[in-house]
Amino acid sequence: MKNKSKWAALLAVLLIAALMTGCSLAREDGTVVAQDELIGVMVRYRPNGEDDHFYEHDAEAAAQYLLTHASELEGGESTLPEGLNGGTHVLTDEDRNLCVLFETAQDENEEGPYTYTKNTVGEIFNTTNHSVAMTDEGEAVEVSAEVYIDATCSGENAKLYIDPVYQRADGLVYVMQDSGFFGLFGDVAKTISAESTRIDSEGKKIKRSASYEVSVKAKPRVTRAVLIEMDENNQPVASREIDLSRDELVEFLSPETAWALVETHVIEADWGEAPVEKTERKLIELENGQGETTLILPARQEGILVLKSLTVAYPGVKLDTGI
Repeated sequence: MKNKSKWAALLAVLLIAALMTGCSLAREDGTVVAQDELIGVMVRYRPNGEDDHFYEHDAEAAAQYLLTHASELEGGESTLPEGLNGGTHVLTDEDRNLCVLFETAQDENEEGPYTYTKNTVGEIFNTTNHSVAMTDEGEAVEVSAEVYIDATCSGENAKLYIDPVYQRADGLVYVMQDSGFFGLFGDVAKTISAESTRIDSEGKKIKRSASYEVSVKAKPRVTRAVLIEMDENNQPVASREIDLSRDELVEFLSPETAWALVETHVIEADWGEAPVEKTERKLIELENGQGETTLILPARQEGILVLKSLTVAYPGVKLDTGI
């Protein structure tokens, strides 16, 4: 136990020193011990342009990582990524809500430890697509993702950051600061690509290429929604405002309801014009006693919107949502 503590403390000291100097460790022959792999992207949006100091105070976070993972790192080589300083950030669990990641993870079963690819898609991403192609030399990963921002928040002070996320050979995951977009008034896209090489357990050189494309689109924000129920004679049965703050949006219909629609109030904004509120109506088709539509609602992250499903059903119907 004492050896683990000493090892962790030594790693922490080395890491803090490297963070301050911006250098990395290498073998005696000068070759780099490990090459960091691009495993994803992180999206941050600051609609008012304020500085969140995201890339500061990482020495403490990185040292804490090494201390908590001392048992995993003991006996192995732990090099420090070049440039891990004020322009990088050690990824936390909370940060993962803003990321798309394909990282390497380890687990153990009856046959012993094994390595697998862990996919993380943060809640701010509305659609993601990915493909992995295996070649004689290694693998090629291609990922595309889409994020919505509130059109009313997209102004001359807005800042949008799409930054690469890397993983070290010992499992450390960090974000590297990249150039951002400033003063957004429309849709933008950014692609981040990288190639890396690693040596497997048999000494074979494995090449890996990765490409992450993120599309960011400005969308109108739904401020309120009303469910309207109609009978078979197209006469109103009931109407009520929907509580949009719930995690699961499920509304149950009256037995007399033959069909339903949702009336949404949205805020739109165009270049140089003041935001305007508009009313829209969408028919909800019922099949097997239930129906579904989507609404664009605010996420927990300021200025970011997410697609959220609204399900309507007759009482007693088993829902596809699992409720």
